[in-house]
Amino acid sequence: TKETLIAWATTAKETALSAGKRCKDTAIATWKSGRKGKAVCIGVAAAVLLVSLKCGGGGGDSGQDGKGGGGRTKSPAALLKKAEKAAAESGNINFFGFYTGMPANDAEALARHYGFSRFGEEAWKYEAAPITHEVYDIKIGLPAVQSLTKGGNTYDELVQAVVNVVGTMEFRGDDKYRRQTLGGVTAYMRPPQYVWPPNGQKDSGWFELEDNGLEQKARLQEEEMKKREAAAAWEATRASVDSINRELRKNDSHRPGETKTITLPGGAKMEMAWCPPGAFMMGSPNEDAENAESEVEHRVTLTEGFWMAKTEVTQAQWAKVMGNNPAKQDKGDDMPAVNVSWLDSRFFCERSGLALPSETQWEYACRAGSTGAYSGTGKLDDMGWHAGNSGEKLHPVAKKKANAWGLYDMHGNVAEWCADSATKFSNDSVTNPPVRESGDTRVVRGGGYRFPAEYCRSASWSVLDVKKAGGLLGLRPICVDLEAQKEMTKKTDRLRMELEALGRGTQAGETKTIHLFDGTPMEMAWCPPGSFTMGAGVRGSEHQVTLTTGFWLAKTEVSQAQWKDVMGFNPAETPHGGLSIDKPTGIPGDDLPVVGISWEWCRQFCLKTGLKLPTEAQWEYACGAGNWRMENASYGDFVNTGWYNMASSWAKVDAGAANAWGFRNMMENVAEWCADWFTYPMGRESATDPAGSDTGEKRVVRTGSYGKTVRIGLEPAQAYNCLGFRPCYP
Repeated sequence: TKETLIAWATTAKETALSAGKRCKDTAIATWKSGRKGKAVCIGVAAAVLLVSLKCGGGGGDSGQDGKGGGGRTKSPAALLKKAEKAAAESGNINFFGFYTGMPANDAEALARHYGFSRFGEEAWKYEAAPITHEVYDIKIGLPAVQSLTKGGNTYDELVQAVVNVVGTMEFRGDDKYRRQTLGGVTAYMRPPQYVWPPNGQKDSGWFELEDNGLEQKARLQEEEMKKREAAAAWEATRASVDSINRELRKNDSHRPGETKTITLPGGAKMEMAWCPPGAFMMGSPNEDAENAESEVEHRVTLTEGFWMAKTEVTQAQWAKVMGNNPAKQDKGDDMPAVNVSWLDSRFFCERSGLALPSETQWEYACRAGSTGAYSGTGKLDDMGWHAGNSGEKLHPVAKKKANAWGLYDMHGNVAEWCADSATKFSNDSVTNPPVRESGDTRVVRGGGYRFPAEYCRSASWSVLDVKKAGGLLGLRPICVDLEAQKEMTKKTDRLRMELEALGRGTQAGETKTIHLFDGTPMEMAWCPPGSFTMGAGVRGSEHQVTLTTGFWLAKTEVSQAQWKDVMGFNPAETPHGGLSIDKPTGIPGDDLPVVGISWEWCRQFCLKTGLKLPTEAQWEYACGAGNWRMENASYGDFVNTGWYNMASSWAKVDAGAANAWGFRNMMENVAEWCADWFTYPMGRESATDPAGSDTGEKRVVRTGSYGKTVRIGLEPAQAYNCLGFRPCYP
């Protein structure tokens, strides 16, 4: 009340005047400093009022009987004795310092003696029941007193409240710490501990009485304020998306969703929709019920637009570009191409002058300006095929509604490969995040026809191995430069035409030359159909093999120049992507063989060019030029054959003598991958056009030296520094 405040203010002023000149000057200056200074004085006054109350009913500065008394006692021991007497007479716990019921002057003397800097907030307790014969540091805050005593402020009320709390905090056995909450006030207690066992000295235990109500309220208010500030900043970040979009798109020559049709290798057409430069909120907000921890919402700005296929790549488009249809069921020209790995998808794109989208580009295009879980109408059943409406089967493309930029099936039907590996996002805004192409896994987006709804959201993503291929996996490419895409299509079609023009040879060893994408030549020699004895001298593996169709085989191992033309890098100079090539392999040289190449990478070279790896039968047939018998053949540990350690001795691919059909280095230089799965033994049954087992763990590697051949099996991902290959056609 007003009267109480006036009383506190008066008491504070009188106390300041009686505390000596220094205290007097400080108090008066504090009082005159303004509203805050007066508030401090009022708080001190409240403390002084408590001090001045009688212990057990006595009050103030009333005498020398230990309950009050106004005289100063210089000796701390005398003050302690006086306080002990007061405690004994009142039957209360003996608090020295502020809450002793002592006169203010005596309390201040004790406070100074014990080095208390904040008089009135800390006190000592000594040899007092129910915690006997120990020394404690005690901290008791005024709010706690008010809470415990329900507004009371007398010493007796305080003591009784503390007794009630302490009475429930008896230590038992080896207890080290106690805590008790009563009436919103928390009491903490720890007994004294031995600090110096040799002399038996103990530190002070401590007892703390704390009301967290005001502090907690202030903390909650502060947290709420921070939340409001963060929310305001976040809203500002979201609002900035619109202004960024306006700025980036004002000079864009294309409208969002504008359509162009491109021609793929082989003549297939693909409709592309324009995704303009702009910003969006990637991920999902925390309030989203289906939010995943990995879907951290953050602003992303893309300063360059791109073209994206309006639908998933269809089986008809894939077949035209790659020459096959990998779908095992649900086949149809307008069905999505499925059962394609990330590696296959990437090489489809490279053959076509396209690219896989980054994860950021994919979500940006999927949202097309929307902010909810699903784009377009915002209803999943309108936008895509999922577990709830697909009937557990794949559906033709573009049978659901398109989003605002004309893109179909971004939610469901098939999951779509992205270019990058997974990363951990933060709330930080980013501009043009780089593609993270490393490791053996990549991100897939969009869910699928067997996926629950939450996995078909714009923000949802998964990670799979780059070699994984299944009925739910497809792709949707992008294009940044339409002119470059046209040029790549021309190169691919030209190479395809050169391969088709090879036709059938007229005689064994006939040579024709094809030119790879950038014109690098590759000489091919004709191997006519015929029969030969395969496996001669290999522990009973000799058997007759007939090849009913002829084939063209590269006259040399693939050179580094040829590899770079097709793949865009030279592994002898530059590591690539961690896919078995994580450090330079071999000695740089355009006419030296490319080495350190896994079977998987050889397959990708062939997929991109339209060439193939030879079967083991084709390789051995060409090696012997039709008549040669593989005498003294041997099996063995590849590492111990000597080839593994010959990384510095590779000859040029066209060095050495050629066999009767013009093939060089089939019995020396690098070991060469074949298409077949490795089996042991080779087998004894006569065979026609054998292609080896349908399954296995290792692929065949063939080579030879000093009249011996080496036939072994290696895992497809292995890439020793002496492994190369030579492709064939068809």
